[in-house]
Amino acid sequence: MRCEADYAVFIFNHVDSEGTQIICIIAWHVDDGLAGTNNCKFLDQTKSKIKDRFGITDLGPVTKYLGVQFVHCQKMRQLWMHQEDYIVYVLQEHSMSQCNPVSLPMDSNFPFGCPTDVHLHVNDLDTDYQKLVGKLLYLAMYTQPDIAHTVMRLAQNNSSPELCHYMAAKHVLRYLAGTINLRTHYGVQESIPLFTVSAILTGPCAQKIEFLCQGTSGSSMVGRSPIQPRNKQHMLSHQPRLSTWRSQVPCRMVCGSNHSSAA
Repeated sequence: MRCEADYAVFIFNHVDSEGTQIICIIAWHVDDGLAGTNNCKFLDQTKSKIKDRFGITDLGPVTKYLGVQFVHCQKMRQLWMHQEDYIVYVLQEHSMSQCNPVSLPMDSNFPFGCPTDVHLHVNDLDTDYQKLVGKLLYLAMYTQPDIAHTVMRLAQNNSSPELCHYMAAKHVLRYLAGTINLRTHYGVQESIPLFTVSAILTGPCAQKIEFLCQGTSGSSMVGRSPIQPRNKQHMLSHQPRLSTWRSQVPCRMVCGSNHSSAA
């Protein structure tokens, strides 16, 4: 059955003659496909039929799909998603691989810089700005919800960007350079209605982000470092149809200048 919300997604949900429920979901984008199921035998049969008809190549367990990377543990029912390779590519494209990271994606006091700031000339400002905002939007939609609000503000200037807007977009790249170790995490913890997962950032932007996920399953962002700084910084609460982001520390720490410490 084709999904009504997205015609590129197909869902099979059926109970066989033995009373076993089989669920299989397949997503297609041009010539790339991604499938998940609770019955591997059924999925193998489905892939075999698709291969006979269209000549597909089975790449095995997913590690990367449309720029999104996956790390999973089937035994523990845990999944981590990130776009580290894509972030590295964008940083290299803008010659910012060795840039100084910052702790916030946007300065709330001066979101587009100070009036006295001097910026270098950009030959095709409109095109370069729109391309960069598009790349940031791709990250915000899939694995970087922490930059969603900033990208929304940047996108409001797509029709007539100025140099200060372009520099604010590159400021987000500096933030991504410092948070590249973050992972979006999906997992299940049985019989626990409310659970907490901590996210750790390493390097100059070391901080702790704590998330509360409502229900027996949910998503959060986690880092790879075992270091746990003492102060909570932000909280992202996932509800069935609502996500909220709020500060867990005084505003003077979260909304400070570009050089403020979030540790």
